[in-house]
Amino acid sequence: GDLRLTAARTTVAYTQAQGGGPDIQRIDATGGVVVTRGNERASGAAGVYDFNRRVIVLSGGVALRRGADTLNGGRLTMDLKSGLSTVDGGGGKGPGAAQSGGGRVSGTFTVPKKNT
Repeated sequence: GDLRLTAARTTVAYTQAQGGGPDIQRIDATGGVVVTRGNERASGAAGVYDFNRRVIVLSGGVALRRGADTLNGGRLTMDLKSGLSTVDGGGGKGPGAAQSGGGRVSGTFTVPKKNT
């Protein structure tokens, strides 16, 4: 519905659906990949959207923003069925590690004040 994926380059893998049209299986994206949904914005150098599993994986200096909260790392996995997103350091090797601080995850969070 409100999911949007933008990138410099995308490749779509599809099969022929029974009705005659294309049935998208997977989208591979590179170059400033940005995924937005509601107040959530995720970005990375590359991404794969698996339509069958309903999972998006971004890699290469990823950033996840939900409202004022932020998470940064090497790899982000977004499960669209459950709404759960996971950020990890990407193993500390490869192109994403240099951008994410050597395999570390960092974040900033806002905590609501308690009324006392």
